[in-house]
Amino acid sequence: YAVAAATSPATIDILRDIKIDTTLMISKNITINGHGHSITASSTFAYAADVLRAMVHGGPTADLSLADVTLNADGKARTVVINSGTLRISGNTMVTGGSTTDSYVGGVYLTGTAHLYMDGGYITDNHVSSAYADTYLKYSADLWVGSQASADISGGTVGSMFINANRFSLTDANVVFSATATNVFVEYDAGNAAQLHKTGG
Repeated sequence: YAVAAATSPATIDILRDIKIDTTLMISKNITINGHGHSITASSTFAYAADVLRAMVHGGPTADLSLADVTLNADGKARTVVINSGTLRISGNTMVTGGSTTDSYVGGVYLTGTAHLYMDGGYITDNHVSSAYADTYLKYSADLWVGSQASADISGGTVGSMFINANRFSLTDANVVFSATATNVFVEYDAGNAAQLHKTGG
């Protein structure tokens, strides 16, 4: 992939729809400008090891910007996992089609100290497995903000968002939100409370 060969920082222009067979690994400052095109998991897609079942995975050194591109996991994986890196979503970007067969979080999974900036686009039509469909974890279908992660969402649309807190972390998730969401779950666990600051939308 062009991503592997790119020198950070780099912009990669997508000029046609693309299907990928394994996880797209991000470890640099990369902007993917889709120009309205898509990156989709192929019928033979298999995610790489140690990426939390992701179609696109960014580690601690990742700074991934998505502009006017559709990422569609097509039910083969979580769509995007960011582990302590940064994700930026803008324009008409769509993150969709994420699912796992036996777990929660289908769309964007922010874990570790990951941070999301979103001022446009859509994180919608992702799914949890049927085992979680009737539990509170169903609200993690589109966006999970982990207990040490954070997000600034000033535009765009999120289907279901889960803001995590747990007794084992030193901090709890913090989200500043002024966009559109269908469902939001803000967790409280054993004296630990995630934070949602709604400033508009």
